[in-house]
Amino acid sequence: MPGANLVTRRMEGLQNYAKLVVSVVPSAFAHASLAKFAKYFIALLLLVNWKSFPLVWHWRIWAPVFVWGIPTRLRILRLVALFKSKQRALKDEEHFWTANSPVGKDIWSYRYKFNAYSSLDECDYNMHLSNSSYAKNFDYARMYAALDGFPQYLRAGGFMALAATHYHFIREIPVLVPYEIHVSVLAWDQKWIYVCAQYLTKNKKESKKSHKLNAISNLAIEKTPAKPEDIHSSINSPSPGTPPESFPSCIEVPEGYTLHTVAISRMVFKIGRITVPPSLVYALNGFTANASDKHYSSSNPPPHWQNVLNYGHTRHGGSPRKLRDFLKGGWREVPESERWWEQAFAGPAEEQRLANLALLDSMKTGMDRFGSK
Repeated sequence: MPGANLVTRRMEGLQNYAKLVVSVVPSAFAHASLAKFAKYFIALLLLVNWKSFPLVWHWRIWAPVFVWGIPTRLRILRLVALFKSKQRALKDEEHFWTANSPVGKDIWSYRYKFNAYSSLDECDYNMHLSNSSYAKNFDYARMYAALDGFPQYLRAGGFMALAATHYHFIREIPVLVPYEIHVSVLAWDQKWIYVCAQYLTKNKKESKKSHKLNAISNLAIEKTPAKPEDIHSSINSPSPGTPPESFPSCIEVPEGYTLHTVAISRMVFKIGRITVPPSLVYALNGFTANASDKHYSSSNPPPHWQNVLNYGHTRHGGSPRKLRDFLKGGWREVPESERWWEQAFAGPAEEQRLANLALLDSMKTGMDRFGSK
């Protein structure tokens, strides 16, 4: 019958449609699951590699300067000062610079601690922090240490230029491990400053008594070459003087830490194209030496701090321009017997500086020879 055939054909059509739906739905679910997996995988990939994105290095370097650093806080201070008297505003700004400078701190015991961790994108195929990552993170640590230690110098338009860096790898830093970079001053002469960085991890168990690292005079590590005494004698043969029997606190390994790497950078202070003596920069920011027994601080500044105020602060007859002119060459007009920045580091501190320079001399000479024609 025609009606029965029509019903049969429609039933067959519905059965075929049902079969089609049954065959397509699992495939659709599979595609949806795959798309969801790909989305989460890409998000995870971006998350673990964020420190290697374009411009991230620039952001991490300059954000403390332009976003949350001293310049931003100074703008806020000056905005608030619009509602104060001129004398009060000048006094507050002077206090601001004094409070944000290392006034009274001992140059030998000063350390800046930079916190980091060995993320996946900074590790090599052995799942250790890669060699290039040591240099990249040292960039951050140096920048942050400069902002913390030399604000008076930077406000006058000064900067630090890098000439060379030596790395001594002692033991690896595993993947996904937090570590610290401790930045300190090791030595200086009339031009160069030697900055020491220690890459450290905190011990899980209580550490033994802190030991002093002979990081320069003994570059041999646990897997020592055939003749370690040759390495020791070649490094430990300075020409200007005798190596010190003891080292300043800046190269002690703190208690509770494990040392992984030591890096030494040779840098120079510049303002424009003019070189500024390191001792002048240190004193300008309030540093002194052998000050532990004198208890200097921002409320009890060292004797030379008044000279800094006279050059850089309006209430004492100074100004940023006067300070800049002094750094650009005005310091040469000061008689040697009246150079307060050198007097701030006289006595035992000067002896320690010369001894450390002697210890660094062979390393400096070797690096210079490789760079000479």
